[in-house]
Amino acid sequence: MTEERDLVLDSAAKILKDGVTPQLRERAEAGVWPDALWQTLHDAGLTLASLPEALGGPGVALADAFALNKLVGAYAAPLPLAEQLLAARVLAEQSIALPVGDAGMNRNAGLVTLALVGHGDDFVVRGGVATGAVATVPWGRAAALVLIVNGDGSAAVISPQAATIEPGCTLAGEPRDRLRFDNAAANPIDLGAWLPDTLLVHLALARAAAMSGALETVLALTIDYVQTRKQFGKPISGFQAVQHQLAVLAGEVAAAQRATDAALDAVGTPAVAFEVAAAKARVGEAAGVAAAIAHQMHGAMGFTHEHHLHQFTRRLWAWRDECGNETFWQRRLGRQFAARGADRAWPLLTGTA
Repeated sequence: MTEERDLVLDSAAKILKDGVTPQLRERAEAGVWPDALWQTLHDAGLTLASLPEALGGPGVALADAFALNKLVGAYAAPLPLAEQLLAARVLAEQSIALPVGDAGMNRNAGLVTLALVGHGDDFVVRGGVATGAVATVPWGRAAALVLIVNGDGSAAVISPQAATIEPGCTLAGEPRDRLRFDNAAANPIDLGAWLPDTLLVHLALARAAAMSGALETVLALTIDYVQTRKQFGKPISGFQAVQHQLAVLAGEVAAAQRATDAALDAVGTPAVAFEVAAAKARVGEAAGVAAAIAHQMHGAMGFTHEHHLHQFTRRLWAWRDECGNETFWQRRLGRQFAARGADRAWPLLTGTA
């Protein structure tokens, strides 16, 4: 980890530690945009952390900016930071002015979100006019602008205010809205180097980073609980079966962290697609194992709404499926190995290719 990344993460951690509470998460699940928290991050320059100085950003490395998603997961912050970082970078590179935001219109601190058009969507832009719908737009209801990207590489910037918004959410209660457009004005743009698959890879990286952060918190919550909960007059952490499960949980978290760090370090290199595929697949596996163990160790308490373990495990389950699940990325890894051939597989695996 670089010193620059440490500074960025320390600054963000202080803001999120003070600003993210179980009550704020519950309000977000009810559809209330956390405007004060977002404004604080925006004022600190963190919502534009992906921009180099030449484009009006703080000038940190893109990998360091994406590492912020670890903290999104660690604090279960109900924010579309990954989409903001990517969309802001694309728009800034195309010299498209970023919105300043209008709190009175619930368009807070210039939030720009990003949506990749899926197979079931019918969204099209012709002659600067958008028609059709795109599903699963993160916080579409609160955004000032949304960057919508089709699989063929065409893209447009459009105001959600021009759409009919059908509210939706993930298993974790995070807004994923359906936006339907009927001859709405849109601004077609050139994505430059940000091809649709490149955007998908970076979104998957953000989800893997968020999951690795959430896994760290799940481990911490579980350790704290088993050291506090007593049975037969002593903490349950003293029982061998519990210790064994904790060891498995800690191993899964460590594996997820290592895979995520390797993917973050690969940002900006030819290896990024391979490392992100490995990370998203491995962290997804860890999420399933870790959530099961954590709830088992918490016993009945872990299944109550009052205990905030679920605010992390539900995100693990939701993020696990977003931007491609384990099967999706494992297949991509397999295709990469097959394309390389047996003689060149080992260098790819060891990072010496």
